[in-house]
Parts: sequence; structure tokens; C-alpha cells
Amino acid sequence: MLALGLAAVAVFAGFVLWPALSAQADARKNLAAASALLAQARSTVSTIDKQVDTQLSTDAAPGVPSTAAETLVARRELRQAVKLADEAAPHLAGSERERAVLTKSSASARLVMIDRAPAILVASAKAVRAKTLGDQAWRQMQLASRTETTAASNYGKGTPSGVEAAAVSVNVIKERLGDARRLFSEAASASPEAGFDRYVAYTDSKAKEAAQLGRAATQWLDFERSAAAVTFKQYRAHVARSSAALELLPGAPGYATGEGFRKVAGGAADAYTKAKKQAAQADRALANL
Repeated sequence: MLALGLAAVAVFAGFVLWPALSAQADARKNLAAASALLAQARSTVSTIDKQVDTQLSTDAAPGVPSTAAETLVARRELRQAVKLADEAAPHLAGSERERAVLTKSSASARLVMIDRAPAILVASAKAVRAKTLGDQAWRQMQLASRTETTAASNYGKGTPSGVEAAAVSVNVIKERLGDARRLFSEAASASPEAGFDRYVAYTDSKAKEAAQLGRAATQWLDFERSAAAVTFKQYRAHVARSSAALELLPGAPGYATGEGFRKVAGGAADAYTKAKKQAAQADRALANL
């Protein structure tokens, strides 16, 4: 009778414990599947991360570098990994439960990275394009400025050859400023948030300045010396105003594109960086289990 009673107790205990044991076994399977899915998605996320790291370099590209299909697959894998790890955690204990929690954390963080990357990369590509155009325009501005300095010096000599040289130089200045304006305008279209309209306005001001110097040279050569003196004085006053306006610009175009990038993608970049740190922390903890 005692043996029968013990057997009955064992059967009853097994009947009671079986659901828990079954759930634990299912949880372990789910955790293994979640870990496998996370491992599969890591490669695509790593490729995206390398592209994000080039934010303002010439290697940036408009969009996620992996194909749309790869990104969609990685997103599905990560979402499923989060779901499976979340379902597994309550039925596990100790290091297994911790592994489930960390797997969910790592997958969740990578989901944020995938979701935030496109905004960063598109903004980066716009900034790169704008910076390239802006740098080209800035070089034209610098060349025009050096030519203008020489032209003003030649005009100041007060000799026919000097004033003629100044008049010829003004045409070169206008051409370079025209190129600069066109490039700054294209940069403004590429990245409206960067504020390249300030550089366009400055270029317009320098063009008016060059025109005054040219007019003074023409008047001098036409023997309108008094009028030329007045015009050249106005030119010098304009130079002073332009110098003050230059001080108000943020600097070389790179600063403007940096401002534009932060306006467009600052929030996404912050979220991405936070998620990347979370993923790395979870991965290190997983490796140490």
C-alpha cells in the first residue's frame, strides 16, 4: 500500500510539474532561436554602423548601404528575437534568465540603430554634397579676394598701367565670384538647413564691391579723376563693411554643413549612439555569461 501511495504521489508530482518543465524546455528553445536570430542580424547592423560612422566623410551615401531586402530581413529577425527572448525570460532562472534579458536588450538596441540610421545617412549625404560645393565656392572666394587685393594695389599706384591692370583683374574677380555664387546656391539647395544663403549674400556683396572698383578704374581711364576718387572711396568703405560681414559668417563651409547636419539628424544621431552603446554593453555581458 505504501508503495502504491508513493507511486501515486510521484505520478501526481509529475503531472503538476510537467507544465513547468515543458514551459522551461520551450523557453530554452525560444532563447536559442532568439540568440541565433540576433547573430544573423548582427552582420547587416554592422554594415549599417560602418556607414553611419562616416557621417560627414566623402564615403557617406544617401541611405542604408545594405539592400532594402537585407535591412527588412534584419529588422524581422531582430523583432522576432525580442519576442522570443521576452517570452522565454519568465520561464527561466539564473544565468539563463539573464541571457534572455540581455538578448532582448541587444536585439532591441539594434532595432533602434536600424530605424535611426536612414535619417542619419540621408542627412549625412546632403551635408557631404553641400560641403563639397561649399568648399569649391570658398576656394573661388579666396582666389577672388587675393585677386582683388592685387587689383586695389595696382589701382592705388595711380599709373595708367596699374589702373589698366586693375580693370582687367576686376573681370577675373567677377567671374570667380559668379562661380562662387553658383556653387553656394547649389550648396544651399543640397542642404537648406545649413544656412548657405548667408554665403550667397556675402558673395553678392563682394560682387558689388568689385563692380565699384571696376567703375573707379573705368572713370580714371576716362579721365574722370574726381569721380574716380569718389568711387574708389566708396569702394574702400564697402571693403570695410564686407570685412565686418565676413566676421559674422560661421567660418569655412564645413561649419555650416555641420550645423545643418545637427539640425536635421541630431536627435536621430543621439538615439543611435545611445542604442549602439546599449547593444555593446549587452553583448559584453552576454560574452561573460
